[in-house]
Amino acid sequence: MVRLIRPFYKRLINKSESGIRGIDKIGIKVLKNDYKRENPPYLINFEKSEIILNRKWSRYIKNHFSFLELWVLDEWHKYMQRQNVNSPNLYEKLKFPLFKRNSLDKQRNFWKKIISKHKIKCIFTKQILTVNNFEIDHFICWNFLNHDQEWNLIPVLDEINGIKNNKIPQEKIVKDFIDLKIKSFSYARSILSQKEHNKYLAEHSNFIDFSNDQCFTPDFKSKYNEEINSLANKAKNQGFEIFIN
Repeated sequence: MVRLIRPFYKRLINKSESGIRGIDKIGIKVLKNDYKRENPPYLINFEKSEIILNRKWSRYIKNHFSFLELWVLDEWHKYMQRQNVNSPNLYEKLKFPLFKRNSLDKQRNFWKKIISKHKIKCIFTKQILTVNNFEIDHFICWNFLNHDQEWNLIPVLDEINGIKNNKIPQEKIVKDFIDLKIKSFSYARSILSQKEHNKYLAEHSNFIDFSNDQCFTPDFKSKYNEEINSLANKAKNQGFEIFIN
């Protein structure tokens, strides 16, 4: 607690942590005597083992809490990103540690329309999907990415969705995943308006920094494969298990 308010006291800025002239020898006296002049956020009462909040700082924090929260979060994010270079979506994880999962009804209805018109197989079991036996799966698990972005969602057999849970697919499954996603670009034309179809393509092309016009090119498929495998390897390196069905 002393170190936190040390920068507010001019007489303590260049003092060492210990020794004859260290903070542990003169710090307590300075904290009390210089309190009114320096105006730190709080005063430590060592006799009563309590902290007395500075009213001016309390009002300031209350009135500018949103701004201060963002500033602290930004600095905390910069530090954590340096220490966790392979963690995606880190800003949201820090800001919303108890982030709740959203409903995937919209995505499920989208794929239900496709499955009712086309022969779609589960990429894990090769079993044909019906409107009653599938669920939407986060190909790279939600616990690693913490989002529901379209480029990572795929319909799978409902029982596979349950047992796969927070595991990462094997590399050999990535090709089948991408093939089905690319096929969905064409399937979507018959069930979406032009505007909605463009948005659906963008939700995939933006993932790899491509344009919608490139979604059907070999380069798109290659880059998509590269990025998905990169995320999968990062997740595995962080301890996520491999899913073997």
